[in-house]
Amino acid sequence: ANPDNLMITDAGIYTLNNKDYSGSSVSSVAFDLSGSSTRNLVNVSAGCGTSMFYDSKVIFQEFGESKLYGYNPVTAAVDDSLELNYEFYGLIADQSGNIYASITDFLSSGSLLVFDARKARVDSVQVGVSAGNLALDYRNSVGDSEVDFLNFGLYPNPTKGNLRVSGEFTTASIRVFNALGSLQYEAEVESGELLWLDLPQGLYTIDLESEGTMVTEKVIIQ
Repeated sequence: ANPDNLMITDAGIYTLNNKDYSGSSVSSVAFDLSGSSTRNLVNVSAGCGTSMFYDSKVIFQEFGESKLYGYNPVTAAVDDSLELNYEFYGLIADQSGNIYASITDFLSSGSLLVFDARKARVDSVQVGVSAGNLALDYRNSVGDSEVDFLNFGLYPNPTKGNLRVSGEFTTASIRVFNALGSLQYEAEVESGELLWLDLPQGLYTIDLESEGTMVTEKVIIQ
C-alpha cells in the first residue's frame, strides 16, 4: 500500500497510500483490528503529496496540483474540493477548524501557512526547507473542568501586540513561544493585566500557569 500519512480519528485509523506513485488509495482500520478496507482514489494519476483528516473526510492533494479533495469514508467517494492555490508539503488541522500547511521549494526556503475555519489565509511564518510533517502538541493543555476553574482568557486575538490576560487567579506565569518553539517572552502577570508583546507578526503559543494548572492558547500577532 505504501502509506504516506497516518490519521487517527474517533472512528478509527486512516492511511493515505501512494501505492507505486501512479495512483493512491485510502485504507481504514478499526482500533480493535476487527476490520480493515482499502479503496482506490479515482482520477489520481500521480499519487498524493499530502493529506489530513478534516470535517469527517480524508483531505488529500495530488502531486503537482494546487486543489484539495475530500474523500468521504462513509460513501467511499470523493465529493468535495477546495482551491487554496498552493501545492502543500504538509497539512494538519486543529480542533477549531484552523488549517496549518507547509510549503517548500526543496532548495532554499519553506513556509508555514495558517488558514482559519473559513479557509482564509490569516498568517505565514518562514521555516526551514524541510517543512514537511506537522504535529500539534496538546500535552500542556488541560481538561474543560480545569479551564473553567481558571476561566482563562486572552484577548483580543488576533492582536496588534496588546494582549489582556483574564481569569480567576491572582498571579500567573506566562510564556510566549514562536512557531519554532523558541521562548520569546516570559513574565508574571495579574488577572486583568494588559501586556504589550513587541514581537514580529506570526503565530505564537502562549502557556499560562497558575495554582498548579497550565493552559495553552494560540495567538496571532498581526
